[in-house]
Amino acid sequence: MTARCLQKIELEKSEGIIIVPMWDTQPWYSQLLRMLTDVPGTLPQRSDTLQMPTRRGMTPPLKKMTLMVCRVSGDPLKHKEFQNELQAYYNLGDKEHGNGNNMRRTSSRGLSIVIGNMSVVLIPLFPKRWIS
Repeated sequence: MTARCLQKIELEKSEGIIIVPMWDTQPWYSQLLRMLTDVPGTLPQRSDTLQMPTRRGMTPPLKKMTLMVCRVSGDPLKHKEFQNELQAYYNLGDKEHGNGNNMRRTSSRGLSIVIGNMSVVLIPLFPKRWIS
């Protein structure tokens, strides 16, 4: 299903926000990373994060699954623009630190993905204090 959604976005050169599991072993994962136009966010791992409207009271298992919220586009120029922005950000970090250190503030769980040759820290969409 995810691969088909990404394919449709790419074919129609459209844009969207897609919520997907962080499964780097899935065939569609590299395509997703290529289509990103912003740094992905993560949803909290709570039992009430997702609900199935057709089956009240039933929720998908999220204890071991991280969900990413990704802004994607089928326009290759937007992918390139995002990658250029990332590269500029990391190059600025090299100059600020003076030692080539690309360390950035990490999320509470330190989740990151690799885009191009850069490790990008995912943005938690809810502060930890909101999560019980």
